[in-house]
Amino acid sequence: MLAVTQEVGEVRKSVMDILSQKIGVDKRKIRLKYEIVGKAMILKQLPDIGVSEKFLGDAIRISFRLRSVYILNSIEGDTRVPSTRLISGIPVEITHSEDGIIYRFDPSRIMFSKGNKMERHRIVGIVSREETVLDMFAGIGYFSIPISKKAREVFACEINPEAFHYLLVNKRLNHSSNIKAMLCDSSKIGKREFADRIIMGHFSSPGYLPKALEYLKPMGFIHLHALVPRGEEEKELSYFLNQEGVEDAEFHKVKGYSPRLDHLVFDLSVKKN
Repeated sequence: MLAVTQEVGEVRKSVMDILSQKIGVDKRKIRLKYEIVGKAMILKQLPDIGVSEKFLGDAIRISFRLRSVYILNSIEGDTRVPSTRLISGIPVEITHSEDGIIYRFDPSRIMFSKGNKMERHRIVGIVSREETVLDMFAGIGYFSIPISKKAREVFACEINPEAFHYLLVNKRLNHSSNIKAMLCDSSKIGKREFADRIIMGHFSSPGYLPKALEYLKPMGFIHLHALVPRGEEEKELSYFLNQEGVEDAEFHKVKGYSPRLDHLVFDLSVKKN
């Protein structure tokens, strides 16, 4: 693992050396906050280094051997649609591969967090072959697609038509015939007590917990994602433990979200009366 880490570090260092040479700025002054998915880079912020965004974008694209470079302006609404601006290259759909799973999407319109990779690993590892899983905020299939390789069936609910389109595309690309994709509001599925396990991978998930408890079988599990201020983890855990039917709960950190907030997942074990 150390050798791999060193190799990645060396590659990144060499790329930054090339970028520094192309734009004529000391590499120690270049602070790039970004994410690369497929052949596209999403810049979270522009470094203030005295060059135009077009010049910087072209230099980044060539140095990293990309097809397109975007700036993320904001993330809008409950569906978390990114507002981006292309500063270099051409707008293209990209294909991102992760652990044998293929995700195709438009990086200018769809969020993809590579920082959630370990959580996807963890969930797939605890799903059993006989389970029916509900993914209440499926997006393009971040969790639904890998879970489908393990579970008996997956109900994948998505309200955003654009994300739903790519959910169907990715279902086909990954031969996930056991996914039942639904274009709808996850609070209005119209079924009761059908899921053994529920994934709630959206930061508004706490408000949907009562509906999730309706969808869950008399015994089951809920994995609820939330943004929690640092230092208030136990308070939030107590809140979930006090919900009717929740027998046990624990949490773990997925990643830091901001200087004051962490992205946490609460694992709830439920047994209804």
